[in-house]
Amino acid sequence: MEYATVLNFQKCLYLNVYIYIVWVVVNSYFLFIKVLKLEHLSRYLSITVFILLTVIEFVRLYLGHYGNLSCRVPELAGFLMLTVLMQIPLITNRIPFKKFINFASYSMLSVALYIQLLKT
Repeated sequence: MEYATVLNFQKCLYLNVYIYIVWVVVNSYFLFIKVLKLEHLSRYLSITVFILLTVIEFVRLYLGHYGNLSCRVPELAGFLMLTVLMQIPLITNRIPFKKFINFASYSMLSVALYIQLLKT
């Protein structure tokens, strides 16, 4: 069986990188504002979850790019597992502008999953 890169999936990943950068900036700004008003335990949990989400999203995008461009199925499977198992349950919606950023992230995630499912 021969594998080929999917251009539409690569476009979604490319746009998702820019949305990821905006997401990191917006969430770090709101975390900076919120961290001063939180209690000791909530402060460290919020910072830990933010760092965890940032690292998971970076690894997810890297696996998606590398798996798609080199036509490697294990990296694409890792991309899909990180997308479904780790990213969706950790995202919360509490601030209106943050809801818009999360909606953009969810929509790009849905398009990427749909294109990936069409590829297989």
